[in-house]
Amino acid sequence: MRYGGADMAVKTSTKAVEALKALKALQEDAKRRSLDKMGMDEINAEIAAYRREKRLSRRSGQKTR
Repeated sequence: MRYGGADMAVKTSTKAVEALKALKALQEDAKRRSLDKMGMDEINAEIAAYRREKRLSRRSGQKTR
């Protein structure tokens, strides 16, 4: 029984290229919005605020963002 092979390598390579393109697009968007200058404390605060908002909205039955 044969696993993977050339077809699997092409699919994996294609997915890797797509992922790298998506990453580059996200990085460019972050740079345009000056989010690339955020420090870890700011990033963690944003994540905590989002999670808090989501948790509170679940309690009240509302959707977030």
